[in-house]
Amino acid sequence: MMEEWRLRTEDSPQEALEEQVQAAAFTAHPYHWPVIGWMHDIQGLTLEDALKYHAIYYSPQNAIVVAVGDFDAAKVMQQIEELFGALANGPKPPPVTEVEPPQQGERQVTLRHAANLPAFAEAFHTPNYENRNDAFALEIASEMLSDGKSSRLYKDLIIDKQMVVDVDVEYDMTSFDPTLLWIAAQMRPGVKAGDVMAEVDRQLDIISNQPVAPEELQKAKNQEEAAFVFGQDSIFREAELLGVYQMLGDYRSVDQYLGEIDKVTAADVQRVIKRYLVKPNRTVGVLVPTGLLPHEAGGGAAGVVHHAPPLGAERTVRTASAWLTPTPVRIHSSEALR
Repeated sequence: MMEEWRLRTEDSPQEALEEQVQAAAFTAHPYHWPVIGWMHDIQGLTLEDALKYHAIYYSPQNAIVVAVGDFDAAKVMQQIEELFGALANGPKPPPVTEVEPPQQGERQVTLRHAANLPAFAEAFHTPNYENRNDAFALEIASEMLSDGKSSRLYKDLIIDKQMVVDVDVEYDMTSFDPTLLWIAAQMRPGVKAGDVMAEVDRQLDIISNQPVAPEELQKAKNQEEAAFVFGQDSIFREAELLGVYQMLGDYRSVDQYLGEIDKVTAADVQRVIKRYLVKPNRTVGVLVPTGLLPHEAGGGAAGVVHHAPPLGAERTVRTASAWLTPTPVRIHSSEALR
Protein backbone atom coordinates (compact mmCIF):
# COMPACT_ATOMS: atom_id res chain seq x y z
CA MET A 1 0.00 0.00 0.00
CA MET A 2 2.83 2.41 0.72
CA GLU A 3 4.30 1.72 -2.71
CA GLU A 4 0.89 2.26 -4.31
CA TRP A 5 0.62 5.60 -2.51
CA ARG A 6 4.07 6.61 -3.77
CA LEU A 7 3.22 5.64 -7.35
CA ARG A 8 -0.17 7.38 -7.30
CA THR A 9 0.76 10.48 -5.35
CA GLU A 10 4.43 11.02 -4.62
CA ASP A 11 5.53 10.21 -8.18
CA SER A 12 2.53 11.88 -9.87
CA PRO A 13 2.45 15.67 -9.52
CA GLN A 14 -1.07 16.13 -10.90
CA GLU A 15 -2.49 13.36 -8.72
CA ALA A 16 -0.83 14.89 -5.68
CA LEU A 17 -2.39 18.24 -6.54
CA GLU A 18 -5.80 16.65 -7.03
CA GLU A 19 -5.52 14.91 -3.66
CA GLN A 20 -4.84 18.19 -1.88
CA VAL A 21 -7.59 20.06 -3.73
CA GLN A 22 -10.14 17.39 -2.88
CA ALA A 23 -9.11 17.47 0.77
CA ALA A 24 -9.72 21.22 0.81
CA ALA A 25 -12.99 21.01 -1.15
CA PHE A 26 -14.60 18.53 1.25
CA THR A 27 -14.46 19.65 4.86
CA ALA A 28 -17.13 17.36 6.37
CA HIS A 29 -17.88 14.51 3.95
CA PRO A 30 -15.64 11.41 3.85
CA TYR A 31 -14.67 12.32 0.27
CA HIS A 32 -12.15 14.53 2.06
CA TRP A 33 -9.97 11.46 2.58
CA PRO A 34 -7.94 9.75 -0.18
CA VAL A 35 -9.21 6.28 -1.05
CA ILE A 36 -6.15 4.55 0.40
CA GLY A 37 -5.52 7.19 3.03
CA TRP A 38 -2.56 9.41 3.78
CA MET A 39 0.85 7.84 4.20
CA HIS A 40 0.73 8.14 7.98
CA ASP A 41 -2.64 6.31 7.94
CA ILE A 42 -1.14 3.45 5.95
CA GLN A 43 1.92 3.19 8.15
CA GLY A 44 -0.26 3.05 11.24
CA LEU A 45 -2.48 0.21 9.99
CA THR A 46 -2.49 -3.04 11.97
CA LEU A 47 -3.57 -6.53 10.98
CA GLU A 48 -6.55 -6.12 13.27
CA ASP A 49 -7.57 -2.95 11.41
CA ALA A 50 -7.39 -4.74 8.05
CA LEU A 51 -9.39 -7.76 9.23
CA LYS A 52 -12.08 -5.59 10.79
CA TYR A 53 -12.41 -3.52 7.63
CA HIS A 54 -12.57 -6.65 5.47
CA ALA A 55 -15.30 -8.19 7.63
CA ILE A 56 -17.50 -5.11 7.28
CA TYR A 57 -17.07 -4.11 3.65
CA TYR A 58 -16.10 -7.37 1.90
CA SER A 59 -19.29 -9.08 2.99
CA PRO A 60 -22.15 -10.60 0.92
CA GLN A 61 -24.61 -8.00 2.22
CA ASN A 62 -22.37 -5.28 0.81
CA ALA A 63 -21.75 -6.94 -2.57
CA ILE A 64 -23.39 -6.80 -5.98
CA VAL A 65 -22.75 -9.73 -8.33
CA VAL A 66 -23.16 -8.89 -12.03
CA ALA A 67 -23.06 -11.43 -14.87
CA VAL A 68 -22.85 -10.30 -18.50
CA GLY A 69 -22.56 -12.44 -21.61
CA ASP A 70 -24.01 -15.50 -23.31
CA PHE A 71 -24.85 -17.85 -20.45
CA ASP A 72 -27.56 -19.98 -18.88
CA ALA A 73 -29.01 -17.88 -16.05
CA ALA A 74 -29.98 -20.91 -13.96
CA LYS A 75 -26.49 -22.37 -14.16
CA VAL A 76 -24.89 -19.06 -13.29
CA MET A 77 -27.15 -18.67 -10.27
CA GLN A 78 -26.14 -22.15 -9.15
CA GLN A 79 -22.45 -21.27 -9.51
CA ILE A 80 -22.95 -18.07 -7.55
CA GLU A 81 -24.67 -20.00 -4.80
CA GLU A 82 -21.86 -22.55 -4.69
CA LEU A 83 -19.16 -19.89 -4.55
CA PHE A 84 -20.78 -17.37 -2.22
CA GLY A 85 -23.64 -19.16 -0.50
CA ALA A 86 -21.59 -20.28 2.48
CA LEU A 87 -20.24 -16.81 3.22
CA ALA A 88 -21.77 -15.24 6.30
CA ASN A 89 -22.76 -11.61 6.44
CA GLY A 90 -20.49 -9.40 8.48
CA PRO A 91 -21.40 -6.33 10.52
CA LYS A 92 -23.56 -3.86 8.63
CA PRO A 93 -21.47 -1.00 7.20
CA PRO A 94 -22.18 2.24 9.04
CA PRO A 95 -24.16 4.72 6.93
CA VAL A 96 -22.51 7.89 5.71
CA THR A 97 -24.43 10.62 7.49
CA GLU A 98 -22.08 13.55 6.96
CA VAL A 99 -23.43 16.11 4.50
CA GLU A 100 -21.01 18.57 2.97
CA PRO A 101 -22.16 22.10 3.79
CA PRO A 102 -22.48 24.59 0.91
CA GLN A 103 -19.18 26.24 0.09
CA GLN A 104 -19.35 29.96 0.82
CA GLY A 105 -16.21 31.17 -0.91
CA GLU A 106 -13.29 30.20 -3.10
CA ARG A 107 -10.59 28.08 -1.45
CA GLN A 108 -7.01 27.99 -2.67
CA VAL A 109 -4.22 25.43 -2.41
CA THR A 110 -0.58 25.84 -3.43
CA LEU A 111 1.42 22.64 -3.80
CA ARG A 112 5.21 22.82 -4.14
CA HIS A 113 6.26 19.58 -5.73
CA ALA A 114 8.86 17.99 -7.98
CA ALA A 115 7.49 18.34 -11.52
CA ASN A 116 8.47 19.32 -15.05
CA LEU A 117 5.65 21.78 -15.70
CA PRO A 118 3.40 24.00 -13.61
CA ALA A 119 -0.24 22.99 -13.43
CA PHE A 120 -3.54 23.94 -11.93
CA ALA A 121 -6.74 22.11 -11.01
CA GLU A 122 -10.02 23.59 -9.91
CA ALA A 123 -12.92 21.61 -8.49
CA PHE A 124 -16.54 22.74 -8.31
CA HIS A 125 -19.14 21.15 -6.05
CA THR A 126 -21.77 19.50 -8.26
CA PRO A 127 -24.70 17.09 -7.83
CA ASN A 128 -24.61 13.42 -8.65
CA TYR A 129 -27.07 11.20 -10.52
CA GLU A 130 -29.85 11.87 -8.00
CA ASN A 131 -30.30 15.29 -9.61
CA ARG A 132 -30.67 14.03 -13.16
CA ASN A 133 -31.65 17.32 -14.76
CA ASP A 134 -28.44 18.98 -13.63
CA ALA A 135 -26.22 15.90 -13.88
CA PHE A 136 -26.85 15.26 -17.57
CA ALA A 137 -26.52 18.96 -18.36
CA LEU A 138 -23.14 18.93 -16.61
CA GLU A 139 -22.12 15.92 -18.73
CA ILE A 140 -22.85 17.90 -21.89
CA ALA A 141 -21.13 21.00 -20.52
CA SER A 142 -17.96 19.01 -19.85
CA GLU A 143 -18.07 17.64 -23.41
CA MET A 144 -18.36 21.14 -24.85
CA LEU A 145 -15.49 22.44 -22.75
CA SER A 146 -12.75 19.88 -23.37
CA ASP A 147 -13.71 16.88 -25.52
CA GLY A 148 -11.94 17.13 -28.87
CA LYS A 149 -9.85 19.70 -30.69
CA SER A 150 -12.87 21.89 -31.43
CA SER A 151 -13.97 22.03 -27.80
CA ARG A 152 -13.86 25.46 -26.23
CA LEU A 153 -10.97 25.10 -23.81
CA TYR A 154 -8.85 22.93 -26.12
CA LYS A 155 -9.21 25.36 -29.02
CA ASP A 156 -8.67 28.46 -26.89
CA LEU A 157 -5.88 27.34 -24.55
CA ILE A 158 -3.96 24.82 -26.67
CA ILE A 159 -4.46 25.85 -30.30
CA ASP A 160 -5.16 29.59 -30.32
CA LYS A 161 -3.30 30.98 -27.31
CA GLN A 162 -0.86 28.07 -26.77
CA MET A 163 -0.90 28.58 -23.02
CA VAL A 164 -1.14 24.92 -21.97
CA VAL A 165 0.01 21.52 -23.18
CA ASP A 166 -3.16 19.77 -22.06
CA VAL A 167 -6.52 20.65 -20.58
CA ASP A 168 -9.19 18.35 -19.25
CA VAL A 169 -12.66 18.55 -17.73
CA GLU A 170 -13.87 15.59 -15.71
CA TYR A 171 -17.29 14.96 -14.18
CA ASP A 172 -18.66 11.67 -12.83
CA MET A 173 -22.37 11.70 -12.07
CA THR A 174 -22.30 8.13 -10.75
CA SER A 175 -20.63 8.97 -7.46
CA PHE A 176 -22.62 7.81 -4.44
CA ASP A 177 -22.92 11.32 -3.03
CA PRO A 178 -22.61 14.82 -4.56
CA THR A 179 -19.29 15.14 -6.31
CA LEU A 180 -16.88 17.53 -8.01
CA LEU A 181 -16.45 18.74 -11.57
CA TRP A 182 -12.75 19.19 -12.34
CA ILE A 183 -11.01 21.52 -14.76
CA ALA A 184 -7.27 20.93 -14.97
CA ALA A 185 -4.37 21.92 -17.19
CA GLN A 186 -0.59 21.76 -17.46
CA MET A 187 0.89 25.11 -18.45
CA ARG A 188 3.68 25.76 -20.90
CA PRO A 189 6.91 27.00 -19.31
CA GLY A 190 6.62 30.62 -18.27
CA VAL A 191 2.81 30.70 -18.34
CA LYS A 192 1.19 31.71 -15.07
CA ALA A 193 -1.63 29.69 -13.59
CA GLY A 194 -3.60 32.85 -12.90
CA ASP A 195 -3.60 33.78 -16.58
CA VAL A 196 -4.90 30.33 -17.57
CA MET A 197 -7.58 30.38 -14.90
CA ALA A 198 -8.68 33.83 -16.07
CA GLU A 199 -9.05 32.46 -19.60
CA VAL A 200 -11.07 29.50 -18.29
CA ASP A 201 -13.31 31.93 -16.42
CA ARG A 202 -13.75 33.96 -19.61
CA GLN A 203 -14.91 30.88 -21.51
CA LEU A 204 -17.36 29.98 -18.74
CA ASP A 205 -18.70 33.54 -18.78
CA ILE A 206 -19.23 33.34 -22.55
CA ILE A 207 -21.39 30.24 -22.18
CA SER A 208 -23.25 31.79 -19.26
CA ASN A 209 -24.15 34.91 -21.24
CA GLN A 210 -24.46 33.67 -24.81
CA PRO A 211 -26.77 30.81 -25.84
CA VAL A 212 -24.96 27.74 -27.10
CA ALA A 213 -25.41 27.25 -30.84
CA PRO A 214 -27.62 24.27 -31.78
CA GLU A 215 -24.76 22.76 -33.81
CA GLU A 216 -22.36 22.84 -30.87
CA LEU A 217 -24.94 21.35 -28.52
CA GLN A 218 -25.75 18.54 -30.94
CA LYS A 219 -22.07 17.78 -31.49
CA ALA A 220 -21.55 17.41 -27.75
CA LYS A 221 -24.54 15.08 -27.54
CA ASN A 222 -23.25 13.02 -30.47
CA GLN A 223 -19.86 12.64 -28.81
CA GLU A 224 -21.38 11.59 -25.51
CA GLU A 225 -23.75 9.12 -27.15
CA ALA A 226 -20.98 7.66 -29.33
CA ALA A 227 -18.77 7.09 -26.31
CA PHE A 228 -21.70 5.44 -24.56
CA VAL A 229 -22.34 3.03 -27.44
CA PHE A 230 -18.70 2.24 -28.26
CA GLY A 231 -18.14 1.41 -24.62
CA GLN A 232 -20.13 -1.77 -25.21
CA ASP A 233 -17.08 -3.34 -26.83
CA SER A 234 -16.01 -4.65 -23.42
CA ILE A 235 -18.41 -6.85 -21.48
CA PHE A 236 -16.35 -6.15 -18.38
CA ARG A 237 -17.23 -2.47 -18.64
CA GLU A 238 -20.86 -3.37 -19.24
CA ALA A 239 -20.85 -5.41 -16.05
CA GLU A 240 -19.08 -2.66 -14.14
CA LEU A 241 -21.58 -0.02 -15.21
CA LEU A 242 -24.57 -2.21 -14.39
CA GLY A 243 -23.10 -2.71 -10.94
CA VAL A 244 -22.64 1.03 -10.50
CA TYR A 245 -26.25 1.78 -11.44
CA GLN A 246 -27.49 -0.99 -9.18
CA MET A 247 -25.52 0.62 -6.38
CA LEU A 248 -27.27 3.88 -7.21
CA GLY A 249 -30.67 2.20 -7.01
CA ASP A 250 -31.59 0.26 -10.16
CA TYR A 251 -29.43 -1.19 -12.94
CA ARG A 252 -32.27 -0.62 -15.41
CA SER A 253 -31.72 3.12 -15.13
CA VAL A 254 -28.83 2.73 -17.54
CA ASP A 255 -31.40 2.29 -20.31
CA GLN A 256 -32.48 5.90 -19.79
CA TYR A 257 -29.01 7.33 -20.39
CA LEU A 258 -29.33 8.16 -24.08
CA GLY A 259 -32.78 9.64 -23.62
CA GLU A 260 -31.58 11.87 -20.78
CA ILE A 261 -28.65 13.10 -22.87
CA ASP A 262 -30.96 13.89 -25.78
CA LYS A 263 -33.24 15.97 -23.53
CA VAL A 264 -30.49 18.43 -22.51
CA THR A 265 -31.09 21.91 -23.91
CA ALA A 266 -28.81 24.90 -24.41
CA ALA A 267 -30.65 26.60 -21.56
CA ASP A 268 -29.85 23.62 -19.32
CA VAL A 269 -26.14 23.99 -20.06
CA GLN A 270 -26.23 27.70 -19.30
CA ARG A 271 -28.18 27.09 -16.11
CA VAL A 272 -25.75 24.57 -14.60
CA ILE A 273 -22.69 26.64 -15.49
CA LYS A 274 -24.22 29.71 -13.86
CA ARG A 275 -25.19 27.71 -10.79
CA TYR A 276 -22.20 25.47 -10.19
CA LEU A 277 -19.13 26.66 -12.14
CA VAL A 278 -18.69 29.86 -10.19
CA LYS A 279 -15.84 31.14 -8.03
CA PRO A 280 -17.51 30.88 -4.59
CA ASN A 281 -18.21 27.20 -5.29
CA ARG A 282 -14.71 26.17 -6.30
CA THR A 283 -11.42 25.09 -4.80
CA VAL A 284 -8.35 26.05 -6.84
CA GLY A 285 -5.01 24.28 -6.67
CA VAL A 286 -1.75 25.46 -8.23
CA LEU A 287 1.26 23.18 -8.69
CA VAL A 288 4.60 24.99 -8.36
CA PRO A 289 7.46 22.82 -9.73
CA THR A 290 10.47 22.43 -7.43
CA GLY A 291 12.67 20.22 -9.63
CA LEU A 292 12.86 16.80 -11.22
CA LEU A 293 10.86 13.83 -10.02
CA PRO A 294 12.88 11.27 -8.01
CA HIS A 295 13.12 8.75 -10.87
CA GLU A 296 14.20 11.52 -13.27
CA ALA A 297 16.90 12.65 -10.87
CA GLY A 298 18.30 9.13 -10.60
CA GLY A 299 16.68 8.16 -7.32
CA GLY A 300 13.58 6.41 -6.13
CA ALA A 301 10.63 7.71 -4.20
CA ALA A 302 11.76 9.37 -1.02
CA GLY A 303 9.18 7.69 1.18
CA VAL A 304 8.76 10.65 3.49
CA VAL A 305 5.61 10.57 5.62
CA HIS A 306 3.27 13.43 4.71
CA HIS A 307 0.36 14.53 6.84
CA ALA A 308 -2.61 16.40 5.45
CA PRO A 309 -1.99 20.06 6.32
CA PRO A 310 -4.75 22.09 7.93
CA LEU A 311 -7.42 23.29 5.55
CA GLY A 312 -6.77 26.80 4.36
CA ALA A 313 -3.00 26.43 4.75
CA GLU A 314 -0.56 26.43 1.86
CA ARG A 315 -0.01 22.78 1.04
CA THR A 316 3.56 21.63 0.61
CA VAL A 317 4.12 18.02 -0.42
CA ARG A 318 7.58 16.82 -1.46
CA THR A 319 6.85 15.20 -4.76
CA ALA A 320 3.65 14.77 -6.91
CA SER A 321 2.70 13.29 -14.56
CA ALA A 322 -0.04 14.04 -16.60
CA TRP A 323 -3.65 14.48 -15.63
CA LEU A 324 -4.97 10.95 -15.43
CA THR A 325 -8.26 10.49 -17.24
CA PRO A 326 -10.28 7.50 -16.02
CA THR A 327 -11.45 5.21 -18.79
CA PRO A 328 -15.18 5.81 -19.34
CA VAL A 329 -17.40 2.87 -18.46
CA ARG A 330 -20.50 2.75 -20.59
CA ILE A 331 -23.23 0.38 -21.78
CA HIS A 332 -26.02 0.65 -24.33
CA SER A 333 -28.75 -1.39 -22.66
CA SER A 334 -29.50 -3.66 -19.73
CA GLU A 335 -32.11 -5.55 -21.74
CA ALA A 336 -30.10 -8.79 -21.72
CA LEU A 337 -30.41 -9.06 -17.95
CA ARG A 338 -34.19 -8.88 -17.81
